[in-house]
Amino acid sequence: MSEINTSRAVALAVSVNSPGGLPVQSEIISNKILSFARKNNLKLFTFAGDLAASGGYFVLSVGDHVVADRNTILGSIGVLLNKFALKGALEHASLETKSLASNE
Repeated sequence: MSEINTSRAVALAVSVNSPGGLPVQSEIISNKILSFARKNNLKLFTFAGDLAASGGYFVLSVGDHVVADRNTILGSIGVLLNKFALKGALEHASLETKSLASNE
């Protein structure tokens, strides 16, 4: 893979349109973008598309200059975990354990 020629570049523009993702991946992406911009002495402009929430907001926020439309859905850094609550269901279910093995 050939290197990107940045000899005439003065800035790096990154467009973010994402509902997010896992924190580790969001940080990896952010660090790679920042590292590239700093290594090449480029100003970093990040632009929000329709949606920049959670991990998308994380990536967007690393820009030196952040641009978003007033209608962009922004924000929501944090963790949301949805789970089922099965009150009493397990007592009424008929469950048994079965094991499978490739040999005796």
